[in-house]
Amino acid sequence: MKQRRKRRRKPMKITQWFKSLSTRNKVLLIAGVVLVCLILAAILYVASIFNKLDRQEIKEEDIHVNDLDEDVGVGYTNFVLFGSDSREGNVTRDLNTDTIIIVSLNNETKEVKMVSVYRDTLLDMTNGKIQKCNSAYARGGATQAINMLNMNLDLDIKKYV
Repeated sequence: MKQRRKRRRKPMKITQWFKSLSTRNKVLLIAGVVLVCLILAAILYVASIFNKLDRQEIKEEDIHVNDLDEDVGVGYTNFVLFGSDSREGNVTRDLNTDTIIIVSLNNETKEVKMVSVYRDTLLDMTNGKIQKCNSAYARGGATQAINMLNMNLDLDIKKYV
């Protein structure tokens, strides 16, 4: 008995495969490809925005905190939000802060309290000089601004956004 050789099928080309699909499947395939492209574009856009953020690591020894009672601030996480205005999109240390918001998060209840510090508030810049608090960021970056808040308001802030 002779064995028959099986004929191999030629692989179908992508154009032939696409033509063999029904109209409904073609529409679904194209819509899926467009959706994936839009999602990728959105991810790239968000990533590019996050890459523009100014990130600075502040050493804990650079932050000055007044001597406080031991129980003050226990169970809370405090940080400060700085908002600066840049016309050209260049955020540097040389800008005054338009917004200073102190955020206090209760670690147990997850309750958030926020207090705005008015930009024209006159505070000690840690060198005995009284000036508007919004200029601290321009003089020494986030470190100077945090130290100014800690010293004048008896806070224990170590983090900022």
